[in-house]
Amino acid sequence: MKPKILFVYMDISAKLGILPYLSSVFSSCLEFDSVFVDQIDLSSVCQYQLILSSSAFCQSRISDTIEPYGIPMYSCRRELNFTYLHKMLEIPALSKVCIVSDQKRNCEAVLTSLMKLGFTQYTYTIYYPGCQPPDASFLHAVTPGEARYVPSTIRNVVDIGNRNVDMATLCYLIKFFELPETILNLVSENYATYLGNFIRHINFQSEDVQRFFIIRDKLLDTMKLGMCVTDSEGRIQMVNQAFCRFLCISRSLVKNQPLTGILESLTPDLSFRQLLESGTIDLKGPKGESLCFFYAGSFESARRSTLFLFLLDGISSRALTASAVWELDEMIKGSRVPYSRDSNLAHLVSQCKRINYVFQTAKAYAKSGFPVMLIGESGLAQPQLARFIHLNSPNAERPFYYIDAGHPFSSQSAGNHVSTISSYEELEALILEGESCTLFLNHLERASAGFQKFLSAVLERKNSRSFFAADENQGVRFVCSFHGDIQSPAIAETFLSELFFQLGTLTVRLPSIREMKEYLPALYRYMFSELFLCSSQNPETMFTGQLMDFLLNYDYPGNLKELENLCRYFYYMFHGKKLTLAQLPSYISCIPGQKPALSSIEREVLETIRLNPHCGRNKIHVLLSAGGTELTPHQIRNLLADLSENAYIRILKTKQGCEITELGEYMLACSDG
Repeated sequence: MKPKILFVYMDISAKLGILPYLSSVFSSCLEFDSVFVDQIDLSSVCQYQLILSSSAFCQSRISDTIEPYGIPMYSCRRELNFTYLHKMLEIPALSKVCIVSDQKRNCEAVLTSLMKLGFTQYTYTIYYPGCQPPDASFLHAVTPGEARYVPSTIRNVVDIGNRNVDMATLCYLIKFFELPETILNLVSENYATYLGNFIRHINFQSEDVQRFFIIRDKLLDTMKLGMCVTDSEGRIQMVNQAFCRFLCISRSLVKNQPLTGILESLTPDLSFRQLLESGTIDLKGPKGESLCFFYAGSFESARRSTLFLFLLDGISSRALTASAVWELDEMIKGSRVPYSRDSNLAHLVSQCKRINYVFQTAKAYAKSGFPVMLIGESGLAQPQLARFIHLNSPNAERPFYYIDAGHPFSSQSAGNHVSTISSYEELEALILEGESCTLFLNHLERASAGFQKFLSAVLERKNSRSFFAADENQGVRFVCSFHGDIQSPAIAETFLSELFFQLGTLTVRLPSIREMKEYLPALYRYMFSELFLCSSQNPETMFTGQLMDFLLNYDYPGNLKELENLCRYFYYMFHGKKLTLAQLPSYISCIPGQKPALSSIEREVLETIRLNPHCGRNKIHVLLSAGGTELTPHQIRNLLADLSENAYIRILKTKQGCEITELGEYMLACSDG
């Protein structure tokens, strides 16, 4: 018969952390029972050869009671669980991290262990029930299996698992029961596995960091703004190509050189401290050009040393604005070729066959003087495409007029290089007697009945004069956009069919985003590169797989305009950790089939799984009971099956429990709102 040990505990987390581990190591040699410290049955303690307590404090609670029975007692000592310790590396260096546990001494024990293991790259605080919560600057929490105590203000939680007993406790049990010492080989193998996983994770992190630095350097070198980073003594640690170009110096020669020495010929007798305090300094470059040099700010490196950023610009204005997403002018200057490999937009056009077809068709139509009608849904860059047609036409050097057909003569901003018309008389004179130009009528479907009749009558008079004209390139060239379906009954009732045929000699149908979903990755990459020239972000680095899958299947009713808005939104929501479904804009619902809201019990189970990753049915039952919710194992099994079927959780194999999915987190966020 196996020797029996009674394990006495004071909190459920200690039991969950210690007892399963001891059972897995000594299952062939020892038998374990467990009891809460205040529920010991003294009539049955004599059957045990050892009383094992979860802590020294726990042992002090029972020592007077057990001592008369002469049963040996031993208190466990606990150490960090190394199984999930590698998750700590996912937290960015220099982050503020909150250590969360059930008691102050447990928080301090975890913090001491982490510092001894070398996790010194973070700023730590501790939190336990009853103490002052951390401020809002703490975005990450680390907990040894106590995720339920994490403050609601912290969303990024790393659960490193309940603490295990240490090697000294294992050795004591082997010696006390005279067990074979080879049992420790299993523990050594586990430690070797943990170490191997940790090293592999570090290697992956190192590769990611290496790629990041390569991309960072390339991006910095594409900037027109000169950048220089120095240490606290003013020695240069990094510069980009623009900085070296402005000062006519070699990058290889400036590393660790004093910044004041590099600038000596331009600003003599300035100390590093004066550079920090002087604000903007106007310089004359080696070639006589005006330069603007200024101190931009300081930041802390991963080695906790202070670095200083200086900027050097060749222009007087420092206002930085995001690029126009669909800037087509550069695509047609000079050779009038619709795209070239030197342009990001050009590369997108060459990648996407449908978009390429639109540009090629528009370019071909531009050579004639016939009216062109752009037909498609709203948000498909119709004004930019109209200007593209103008700049590829024989009228490229002539005026480009813009009219919103819904409000033809209202005061409005039509953009750069665009002229406007202020009255019916001016428009009529332009159409009938004006010189060669391009007139863009946007949103033709919004035109009032009066404006439609006016246009049709004027065009009829113009055509009666020049129907047999030999040169169709003379006079006004119309480009129009019609947003919607011209065949729909609602539009057919309100729109003059003759006006459509007067202005629709050549038509270009613009495909919607939902018709080009295979090109969405390329569209996202283009948008990010154009909107944020100094950023290395792209869909692969910003989105989780589930969010990316959703975005690739989303219909985008606002088309390119909505896509542009989403890119701006995602960029400003991104803070280093990949975005999930829960972080979609509030107007977008990703609930499959518009499923009903979670019930209160479903929400409680889902929240328990979120706070306790890899928990199984038994642990869920214990945690729910501790919170006052009593469910039978059968009810929990059915709830987990329903949540898994709805894709709110994943039930893992080989006793790894279950974990919440992004859709599950999204459902929780919806119920919170």
